[in-house]
Amino acid sequence: MCVGALVVGQSAFADDATLDKALVTLGAGRINDLFQSIEESIEAVGEEWRRVHLEKLPAEPEDYWKARMILDGETAIFRSWQDLESTPGYKFPYPALCSYNGDELDEGVRRTATELEALVPVIRAAYNSFDFSWVYCTTPNELFLIYPYLTMEEAVYNNPPTEQEFYSAANFEERSVGWTLPYLDLVGDGMMVTASFPVFDGDELLGVASRDITLDELADDVLGELANGANAITYIVDAQGLAIDASDPKIEKEIVSVNTEAKAPVLYFRTEENINEITDLPDGVQVSSFSLINTVTESVLLWFSPEGKAEVSSLMYDKEEAFTILASPIEATGWILIMIQIEEPEELPPADAE
Repeated sequence: MCVGALVVGQSAFADDATLDKALVTLGAGRINDLFQSIEESIEAVGEEWRRVHLEKLPAEPEDYWKARMILDGETAIFRSWQDLESTPGYKFPYPALCSYNGDELDEGVRRTATELEALVPVIRAAYNSFDFSWVYCTTPNELFLIYPYLTMEEAVYNNPPTEQEFYSAANFEERSVGWTLPYLDLVGDGMMVTASFPVFDGDELLGVASRDITLDELADDVLGELANGANAITYIVDAQGLAIDASDPKIEKEIVSVNTEAKAPVLYFRTEENINEITDLPDGVQVSSFSLINTVTESVLLWFSPEGKAEVSSLMYDKEEAFTILASPIEATGWILIMIQIEEPEELPPADAE
């Protein structure tokens, strides 16, 4: 299969174009609905946090917290598993309440810990509503409540939590949910994105409520179903072509392997000629080895640019072999869902194919 230029035109699958456009729009809508539901759930956690704070619970005494403290350097975890014979394992259905203040237990730390402990039922319920990775709360004085359980070995990676991307992603100025770019989870859950909501009482910042979506879950939940239903390759990019997720296992493997090696999201679906158009490129940026995906993405990004058509569209590929290429925006994140109908998508050629 040759790799040539893309030409805007009438697809050979024109009779199915209306159905295909509806399908990709529906897929983007499902992802957008998922993100909006995640936003609503973490806002609900934040609202409950504010309500608990307004109750002005008395801080539990120092002895109460000392008796439950397990300390490793500056990281402390307070036991929440009195009914267990041993410490919970990774992702056990228990909360982990952490402090990154060493053994410091002044009144501010104790009061904050008391409030966070009161939030355990609501963050457990939020987690169970979607069962996506983690739900957690971070405070300005470096306390951290997370569900399900995070072991001490993993907890130390978040030190200090207020300097982590999941904290700074919150939209403090507009007091609304913010999203991270995809990033590599430090405790082994692969690439993920996080929604974070800043919680205020008047002008006082109580902290940030967050929850994660692993991209494997996103691929399994939406992209795979969409690809199978349309006999297509489906994938997601951000507005600059950053590779976020893909239904094709070979493409997904490249995303994971490149980003894992770099320990950062550095893989883009862009051509070598146009990659330098991106401002603030991350160190070690790479373009995908799949030329077809890169070339299609360049055209799709143009459609959704200010100068483009900004609509779901069809293309013909190289005038020799027809493909239907469709795209639809995901409003909650500004990402774009792209679908390419190919006769045999598992035979997608890499960049060096002739």
